[in-house]
Amino acid sequence: MKAKLLAAADKLNIYPLFNGYTKNTATIFMLHRFTPAGVERPDCTSASLLAKFLDYLKRNDYRVMPLSGYVDALIRGRDTRKTVVFTVDDGYRDIYEHAFEVFKRFDCTAAVFLTSDFIEGKLFFWWDAIEYVVNHANTSEFDLAFLGPGKFRAENLERRAELVARITEHCKLLNNADKLSFINDFGNKVGVEIPPVPPDEYAPLNWEQIKEMRTSGIEFFAHTVTHPILSKVPVEQQRNEICRSRAVLENHLNTRCDIFCYPNGGPGDFTEDTIAALKSAGFIAAVTGIAGFDSTKGPTDLFRIRRFSIPSNEILFKQYICGLENFKARLMSRG
Repeated sequence: MKAKLLAAADKLNIYPLFNGYTKNTATIFMLHRFTPAGVERPDCTSASLLAKFLDYLKRNDYRVMPLSGYVDALIRGRDTRKTVVFTVDDGYRDIYEHAFEVFKRFDCTAAVFLTSDFIEGKLFFWWDAIEYVVNHANTSEFDLAFLGPGKFRAENLERRAELVARITEHCKLLNNADKLSFINDFGNKVGVEIPPVPPDEYAPLNWEQIKEMRTSGIEFFAHTVTHPILSKVPVEQQRNEICRSRAVLENHLNTRCDIFCYPNGGPGDFTEDTIAALKSAGFIAAVTGIAGFDSTKGPTDLFRIRRFSIPSNEILFKQYICGLENFKARLMSRG
């Protein structure tokens, strides 16, 4: 029923009716991975879908603003309207291979948050390691106590994806050391040796690609050194992850990188100590993974800037950017 209502609303083009609710805010989208045009994969954005999004923005007079520009608008209380910001977490090479040309074609920018050890070839992300183990295991039956009694059968792509998702969610509950130990033990149990650096399918950007993208207006900011959930590591390690990652970026790019992105980014994934460490290190703002809108004319916590996961289709995308989602959020806040 909801899908039918949204389709009807799209056909009637009701979106301009809600544009007033885009005033003095921006819709910030969070992306991670990209696929070639026409290739669909869960948790990825295809180049063709991204092109449809950007084409719609251009044809309907939306403004794609750099994240740094929007943070400046929040700080200075500047007017905004019909404003969209794209952010990309982690720094996978597929943004260069599949999305960069699309952003250039539509003269649009994005902010990419880099995990510095990943970029320097020293880190295989833990969630990718889980997927790698599941896909390379010598069995389709997995005996993992946290999944409940009995064995979990992952005999096809859908079931393997479900298993990866369930293990990933379990690992988010563990402290960093226990999480890494758990994943290593999991690999050993099913006969998979986890590579110390990411295989090609999980490859990072390199500095030459980053610098090329930067000359075309793509921004780059820090996303820690090794991507731990910061609330689950000691404060001194948090400071180290924050400061070292920024230092690496600024050394390579010779520019100030003073906006941060919390790994995972949920409400419990960073603390007041994390924010104090960011402020002490000279950061001016940080983005979260918490859905919502912030206001350039109201009280906004610059270290809890909210973002939405990028939608998987055009109708939802239009709903978010036109003001309808903000209108719904305001109605809900009033009870």
